[in-house]
Amino acid sequence: MIIEHTLDPLKVILEIYRILRPGAFCIIAAPNTDSLESFINLRLNRPIYSPDHHEWHLFHYTPKTLAKILRKSGFNQFRIIPDLTSFPILSHDLRKTTRKVLSFIVDTVLPTSKKNAMIAVAYKD
Repeated sequence: MIIEHTLDPLKVILEIYRILRPGAFCIIAAPNTDSLESFINLRLNRPIYSPDHHEWHLFHYTPKTLAKILRKSGFNQFRIIPDLTSFPILSHDLRKTTRKVLSFIVDTVLPTSKKNAMIAVAYKD
C-alpha cells in the first residue's frame, strides 16, 4: 500500500489491521520527508518532491510519523527500512556487483531516517 495517496490513512491502516490474520503482515511504502534530499531541497527553496508527484501526496511522513500511525492502528511489531529503489542511481540497470557496492555505501553513510523513501513491514500479533 502506498499510504501518502489515501484520504484517511489511519482508517485504511485500521482496516488492514482488522482483516489481517494473526501472524500475517502488510507492507506500506511512503516517501520520507525527513530525507537528506528533502533537507537539501528545502534549503535551496525547491519543492520537496517534483511538481508532478507533490500534488498527489495527500500526507507526508517521516519514520517517526509512520511508526506513530502504525502504533495507533494496533501494530506493535513493525520495522521501517529504506526503500533503495527510490535512489535513481540504484534503480537503473546496473551490474549486480555495482548495485551491491552502492547499496552498501548508501546503507553505511545514511541512516534509515535520511533515505528518500521507506517501507514499513508491520506484523499482526
